[in-house]
Amino acid sequence: MNYFIKVYKTRPNLTGNMDIDYIKKTKKAMKQCKSCLRQLMTLFDFYKGWGVCKECARAARRVPKDKESKLNETYFDSIDTEEKAYWLGFLITDGNVSNGYIQINLQERDKMHLEKFRTAIAAQANVKTYINGKYSHAHFGVKSLAMVQKLEQYGIVPQKSLIAKPWNPPIKLAKHYWRGIIDGDGHVSVNRAKQYMRKGHLQKTTRYRVELWGTQEMTQGFANFLTTTIDIPLKISKKVRNIWRICYEGKIQVTRILELLYGNARIALARKEMEARRAIEDYKVIDSKEPDLQNPAQDYEHEFEPDR
Repeated sequence: MNYFIKVYKTRPNLTGNMDIDYIKKTKKAMKQCKSCLRQLMTLFDFYKGWGVCKECARAARRVPKDKESKLNETYFDSIDTEEKAYWLGFLITDGNVSNGYIQINLQERDKMHLEKFRTAIAAQANVKTYINGKYSHAHFGVKSLAMVQKLEQYGIVPQKSLIAKPWNPPIKLAKHYWRGIIDGDGHVSVNRAKQYMRKGHLQKTTRYRVELWGTQEMTQGFANFLTTTIDIPLKISKKVRNIWRICYEGKIQVTRILELLYGNARIALARKEMEARRAIEDYKVIDSKEPDLQNPAQDYEHEFEPDR
């Protein structure tokens, strides 16, 4: 009987000068810590691909005592403005609270949105960017036990993903609160996907969609808000695995929702606000090109109008 024995070569203790021959032999790349500038092994010493070693990463997470309360801890004591209602909705979706800390992680392209939140609460902590392999994300965190305790009154608690419930805001602040929720766990899209022939001209269909993912209470609360505010027919959210989803489609219905949420908005996630305004403008253009059935001449001209 043949026995196959695997021999694993242990990694030598690299301190001081590097063993270049060992590096070339094992073909393992060396990288430099962005903080302490030490040359380190990628597979062993780099901490989650952030570009820094474990020691520097742990030191960056420590919050000095003299900086713990350098922010407006009373910001959420009374929700009486559009901005406060929006951030409350955004935190219940993308926020994370634990052990007195408030943290938000977003894509790197949304870094400026974290800067807006930092400015709103007058915090001195900086927004940081971390790189994890091919991906990068923006992170903002502050420590304030008083603010965390206040946020708990609005349903923003640790491990809230499967238990979150919406706050019942005043009527004048409701759309701002739900806009923050849509910016966090919602989706706004306008897709020009299918093509078809109409009266001899190739045209494209535009698919409008607004959807929200979350708990049953959150998704159904959004449906109830739309029904009571702009008389959208009530929909029932559906469960997909362990999460609930509610979706609205159709250019007229979606445009009314987007005009309610993003019309004259002072604070919103830039890329979703841009998508919402594009949907509204596209609908106005498409609506203006619809033929007038009471004016046959207009329909005749529209039929032979060249595709531009």
